[in-house]
Amino acid sequence: MTTINASNNNAIRLTVRVEVGNHKQSADLVIPASSRLAEIIDEIIAITNAPQISSPWQAVTAAGQVVPLGASLAEAHFSHGDVLILRPKRATPAPVVRDAAECLEDLTTSVNPAVGTANLAAGVGLCGLALVALAFPLPHGLIAPLPLRLATVVLAALAMLIITRRVLFLPIVAIGNGVIGTCIVLGRGIVPSWAENTTAVGFAQSWALALLVAAIAISITCVGLKSILTEPLLVTALHTIAIGCVIAAIGTTAYRPGVAVSLMPSWDWVVNAAAALIAVGMIVIALAPTIAIKLARVQIPVLPTAGQDLEVSDVSIAEVPHQAERARKVLDGMLIGLAIVLCPAIMAIGIMAPHSGFSFSLALSMCCALLLHAHRHRVSFNTWAIWLIAMSAAASACAAATWPFIYIHSPALGQSPHPALLIFTIIIVAVSLTSPAWAQRLTTLEPTTVVWIERAELLCIAACLPLALHLVGMFSLLRGIAL
Repeated sequence: MTTINASNNNAIRLTVRVEVGNHKQSADLVIPASSRLAEIIDEIIAITNAPQISSPWQAVTAAGQVVPLGASLAEAHFSHGDVLILRPKRATPAPVVRDAAECLEDLTTSVNPAVGTANLAAGVGLCGLALVALAFPLPHGLIAPLPLRLATVVLAALAMLIITRRVLFLPIVAIGNGVIGTCIVLGRGIVPSWAENTTAVGFAQSWALALLVAAIAISITCVGLKSILTEPLLVTALHTIAIGCVIAAIGTTAYRPGVAVSLMPSWDWVVNAAAALIAVGMIVIALAPTIAIKLARVQIPVLPTAGQDLEVSDVSIAEVPHQAERARKVLDGMLIGLAIVLCPAIMAIGIMAPHSGFSFSLALSMCCALLLHAHRHRVSFNTWAIWLIAMSAAASACAAATWPFIYIHSPALGQSPHPALLIFTIIIVAVSLTSPAWAQRLTTLEPTTVVWIERAELLCIAACLPLALHLVGMFSLLRGIAL
């Protein structure tokens, strides 16, 4: 018994459409697979009553792919139910040949123009005004204190804010008022002139009061300028910075120096303030989306329970897009403000903390906790804000481990460094340096591996809080009051 190849000898059922101008006719035909298109075009035209044309015919598939007329249906890979379109052959438009000048012009028109040049010029002008205000000579016998000189810059920025309504001047005015308040509390300059006559605790308490005044000045400025410029992102970032100043002031009050340094002013209180910022900041980062939703007053639809009034599920749909946009901006501003206060805080701990082991552990735990958390956010603002904190923590861990080896002969070093810290630092450096080579592979991890990474992240978050509280001095304070 002989088997005949159906693909070469059987007929193929096709839907043939003829399109000539307004004439469009289709027919379902059974055509032998070995027939060539050039051989059957005349019969198809006769069957569909298509008009005669002077140009040659062109066969295409339903997707527009040109089919050679000399090819058979089998060679063109037609199968049952396919569509064949016959139409007059269309001339291919000639390519447009452009010279070098036209190519360059086309490239320049597709590039976005530069923006923000006027804002940069305004910033340079304010910096120049600050230098002029600090160096401006006064007649003999007249003295202009530093807060008064800085007030000229703040007033100039406030005037430009009222005139232009640009967001650039809002943080300058708010932070400028905070700096002026700090200078008023501390006296002349950033460091008080009476520093030599105060104790370490008094010096720290003066800075705590200065931080509180700065926080109040920033918050009052944002509230006072609310009618002029309402930008949720910037306002939330500034309020976050103000709250960070308050937390740093509270952490500063926990500073208890040793007997050897208690009689002289010391900057060791910075470690207590920074550790308090990190302890609260890690909690806020974890709860930031929930806080943003609450502050933006986003109403979540509620289904009524049995017997409950149906009005509890009535939510104004018109306000939902506005509330969602406001929640996103509040979250962006909150994370930007956290990055501004937490990056210098963790760096200060890595450099200034007396116990390198605890500071290294805190920085490493903070880095590992935020690495994966940063890429859970889809908005670039949020990802970069958390990523900057994580990278600052990595740099702080390296500083905490290597600083004791650099100053190993310093008498201020209370303990000899452990070699294991240097080994861990080499591992951190190697992982960070080679990250461009292996980072793309993290997108193809198995789900079980991702679960274990998330568990490690939770463990690092849990480790940050007791380490930060230890550097604040909370456990020493509890031991001191016999709790």
